[in-house]
Amino acid sequence: MINTCTSPPVRGLKHGVGLQTVRPRIYSDQGASSAWPPNTLEAFEEALRQGAEGLVLDVGLTADRTLIACNDRLIRALALGPRKVSEVDWSTLRELDLSAIFGGARPLRIPRLEQVWEAFGDRVPLVLRLPHRSASCAVMEALAHVDPQVEEFAILTGNVRALRMPLPTEARVLRYYSPSSPAKDLPPNIHGLALPALGLRSGKPRIGGNVTLVGLGCNSMASANAALASQCAIVLSERPDWLRQRLPTIVPRMRGEWGHVSQRL
Repeated sequence: MINTCTSPPVRGLKHGVGLQTVRPRIYSDQGASSAWPPNTLEAFEEALRQGAEGLVLDVGLTADRTLIACNDRLIRALALGPRKVSEVDWSTLRELDLSAIFGGARPLRIPRLEQVWEAFGDRVPLVLRLPHRSASCAVMEALAHVDPQVEEFAILTGNVRALRMPLPTEARVLRYYSPSSPAKDLPPNIHGLALPALGLRSGKPRIGGNVTLVGLGCNSMASANAALASQCAIVLSERPDWLRQRLPTIVPRMRGEWGHVSQRL
């Protein structure tokens, strides 16, 4: 069974005397988008080749209610006229060749969510990042009518109402909360709190022992340092290969600054 929630054992003091930690799991954010268009099957496959331990994909709902791996930024880049996934039919998007924008020797397509599940659902943990505001609820409503045929997946959103919406599926659904601003109180029954890694430099937020801390945007040494110092169990990066190469150099530096740090690399 794929487990996207259980954190590695972590204990110790925040600032380091006797601090003990382990390497967080590296999830690829939109796949290896430096080599392929983001949120495509090719980008996800390349991310796994680079050592990603999980995949985070943006999920949108088209005007004709098809769930796809795509976000509004791509729609704007395509210059179709509409500026949101929800304003375009799948019949239009399915014919687009992304290689015309991103380059490539063969056609590259926007995938349906079903295709991503079929290709990767039984290989690594999948995290579905929902769009902001009311679109998140529309995506959740559509997900309620889909059988993912996977044992487990996670939802990532800053929309509290969407997080609370039930999904009648046999799969275990993990719910990660990503607030747009610092939250005083966490929604009930969440499994993870996702925060920008650079914002964690002031220290680890106080969360319950059953809540996984997820570091967003770990694409630099500063953000990777902050995520590791805050004991993130999962980190999201657009550069999974770079991050895997850098973590072995970050941990020894932390050992020198803070004392004993055990590593699981």
